[in-house]
Amino acid sequence: MVRFAKPNSFLLQLFTASFSWAFQEQPVPPKYQYRDPVTSQVHSCDQCPPGTSVKRHCTADTPTECQLCPERHFAENWHWGDTCQYCTSVCKERQLVKQQCNSTHDQLCECVPGYHLVVEFCIAHSNCQPGYGVTVLGTPESDTVCERCPDGYFSAGGSSTCQPHRLCADFGMKTLRWGTSTSDSLCGSPDIKDCSQIENSDQ
Repeated sequence: MVRFAKPNSFLLQLFTASFSWAFQEQPVPPKYQYRDPVTSQVHSCDQCPPGTSVKRHCTADTPTECQLCPERHFAENWHWGDTCQYCTSVCKERQLVKQQCNSTHDQLCECVPGYHLVVEFCIAHSNCQPGYGVTVLGTPESDTVCERCPDGYFSAGGSSTCQPHRLCADFGMKTLRWGTSTSDSLCGSPDIKDCSQIENSDQ
């Protein structure tokens, strides 16, 4: 009986990974039609990938030749142009740079903190009305979301969330005024007379 040596597990994994990588499906470049001005022949040429532009169109014998985008220029998609787009130079009012320009993406801008984008302008985030609390904080892309405070909670408005009313008894204190949707409970010493007791003592 012929015996075979047990293969090294690491080498087997490495071979499997290399084999899998070699046969991975590579992206197929999209095509464009180009008419040779000399021969008038129409060729189906490969487009250039993001970050590059066409240096020479393909011929019957040679493929498309691509070149890297120059500094401060970009190409985000496959294309057949011989130039790249120029990067945005400055952000608009109340915006800051989120991502610097590179060969495949334009400079990205976003609204400064406290503002969100509406169409093309940065607008201040909304403040919640008294009795309403923030449920979702505003972002550079979206406004603040407010909802009415449920029973037992309050909010003075602005950018605060709904907070539970204090339970005065938990602190060994007396409730002088129950909380509302816009204010917290008012607590005091157990020896303090409430309003009804003060009125009765004055009579």
